[in-house]
Amino acid sequence: MAENYPWPVARKFFVTGGKAQAETRKGAVQKAFIDAKIEVANLEPVSSVLNAYAERLTEIPKISHAAFVKCVMAQQEGYSGESIAAGIGWCYMRVPETGELKGYVVEDHGKGEERAVRKTLIKSLMEMAEAQNLEIIPLEKTGEPLKTLKHYQKEQKTEKPTTHARYLDEQAKRYFGMEIRGIDEIEKPFGCTVAALVYVPPYLSEDGQSAI
Repeated sequence: MAENYPWPVARKFFVTGGKAQAETRKGAVQKAFIDAKIEVANLEPVSSVLNAYAERLTEIPKISHAAFVKCVMAQQEGYSGESIAAGIGWCYMRVPETGELKGYVVEDHGKGEERAVRKTLIKSLMEMAEAQNLEIIPLEKTGEPLKTLKHYQKEQKTEKPTTHARYLDEQAKRYFGMEIRGIDEIEKPFGCTVAALVYVPPYLSEDGQSAI
């Protein structure tokens, strides 16, 4: 019989992002992390699972210098004249048969506009839901699930995928959390953008202000 190990689960998280330009690559990266207020941490990238019942903090808690902090992070660097963007997106999904809730996070980055990153984030989350036969529900965790292309076409009696794309664009803020930072055109030699969903350790105090 398998043991029931006490796996730690983050019950709080916060979202942040930053961007910067500088004369050196290292300078641009450091300034972007300072802008995101996570420059003091040793960031440990993790995969895409989010506790669906975790509380999102609206204020970034104090992080101890050199603390190891787990996060889902996107980072993009670029050169003078380029456009760059980095973003993370998250949503909540529901098991249709049981009503169990699950949370997922994805990241994307590239040399281009913010809207391209946004489109990829939404598509990625929808594909994750489809792969597991899950329903994407509103961020407040109540209400009707997001309509898939198949269900939308059946309901609207249309074969045009463009109408579903418009529906997704209109409903995006209700179903998807987003943090995207971009630079339209880097003016200095180097630029950097970063976006992150940071997991708060389970041992952080209830006020959310104690040092990690």
